[in-house]
Amino acid sequence: MTNTPKAQTDHKRTRSYSRISGERVNELLKVAAQVFAERGFDGASVNEMAKRANASKGTYYSRFPSKEELLVAVISQRIQDVEVGLDEAMNPEPDIGKALTIFAEEMSTVILSETMIENYRVVTLESQRFPQLGKIYYEKGVKQIVDFLVVYLVRKVQEGKLNIGNPKISAEVFIDSIIGTPRLKATLGIGLPTPEEKSQRIAIAVQSFLAAYSIAS
Repeated sequence: MTNTPKAQTDHKRTRSYSRISGERVNELLKVAAQVFAERGFDGASVNEMAKRANASKGTYYSRFPSKEELLVAVISQRIQDVEVGLDEAMNPEPDIGKALTIFAEEMSTVILSETMIENYRVVTLESQRFPQLGKIYYEKGVKQIVDFLVVYLVRKVQEGKLNIGNPKISAEVFIDSIIGTPRLKATLGIGLPTPEEKSQRIAIAVQSFLAAYSIAS
């Protein structure tokens, strides 16, 4: 069947609409992240989000039926963005130390951002009343980053470059060594690490990891 000019135009419009629609969803989630961080889970109003985003409440609810799902979508989107960047940056890098440094820098920049810290506070508080929220937050948040690193480590083990008995636990320990204490302090209002402190922590974590698991060539 030959495409008519009208059919081709309609197809272009559909593709354009999909692209704009995706961009619009990202805008809605960015606004939602700001409101959650400022107001907390209970205080966050979808009506306020809609006003800030120049949208209707129906626009939000058509995509995110509940505030819980909306908060999870906010966090999940940010983590997905990180994974895409990490995949593009890490996989072409042959040096494991440099690749792990890239991973640590990108991951900590996101997890230790003010918005993510505020969202973490919200989830920590609200998960006592909504246990499922905490579980979903973990599965859609840090677990995704852990799983990403596990895949990378397993590949390096298979290539004979690392000797790791339990890649999952090793990945968790590596990530905790970078964001564990800084996130705790930030959540308690003590403050975020300086760029110098972050760089030093990452360097020590990478050196310790390689010392423990590298196979001498």
